[in-house]
Amino acid sequence: MKYTFIKPFVFALLLTVVNTLTAQLSVSKNTAYATICGCPGAVWDLTTQYMPTVSFSVTGDSKRVMFNDYKFNIPANAVVDGIKVNFVYAMNNTPANTLKEALVTIMSPSIMPIQDKAPSPGNFIPAGSGILTYGGPTDTWGAYWTANEINSPAFGFNFKLNASAAPSDFTFQNGATITVYYTLANGIKESQSSSSGIHAYVNNKKLMVETNDNATVEIFALTGRKVLSVNLEHNADKNVNLSELPKGVYLYNIKTENGTKTAKFLLD
Repeated sequence: MKYTFIKPFVFALLLTVVNTLTAQLSVSKNTAYATICGCPGAVWDLTTQYMPTVSFSVTGDSKRVMFNDYKFNIPANAVVDGIKVNFVYAMNNTPANTLKEALVTIMSPSIMPIQDKAPSPGNFIPAGSGILTYGGPTDTWGAYWTANEINSPAFGFNFKLNASAAPSDFTFQNGATITVYYTLANGIKESQSSSSGIHAYVNNKKLMVETNDNATVEIFALTGRKVLSVNLEHNADKNVNLSELPKGVYLYNIKTENGTKTAKFLLD
């Protein structure tokens, strides 16, 4: 493990991100698990992790693909302001004006009903590839959410397609990301974003990183100044020593070949 302490400089892009994050609390995470229902319809292929694919040999609906076990850790006193879902998709052999959403909703262990955000008939998903986004910072999908609901393994995203022509296909490129926007009683602003397969937490002056890949960890002060850079081998100790940093609020950025994770943390 190689540590590199960086001389002060302003990292303009990250400074912009930090300023934006302090205006809105949010936690974003990629799905940890995907399943399909036993309902009628074309079957999703879950063979490749984070890349569910459905291929229509006949017209009609697909089964529902359900993303859950997001491992959120929303503070118990948080008030949930909104929920956003977004994902990158691709179609390889699908004509234009063929596929549309048949079901777009959030899964909950106990809340019912929750809004279905499938567009009105005639609104087709653009052929080729792109990003789909549902909900937003002030959209609670018609429900009242508690931290327990969000943190439950059953919380997730539920999606179904309809094909008006066959053959057609649709692939999630890297699961589905859910962002939860919330407000804390004490007004502290925090933010996290996460891609699949990366988990991290700070404990006892150490940043504990959980990933099966090689990783680059960078620590930034809230001014945007990079104060620490560490390269972690996939088979090595994943604990980053923070004991040389003074007390304060920092931002870590973890990069692997499969994704990134960014979060603010307090070092005391």
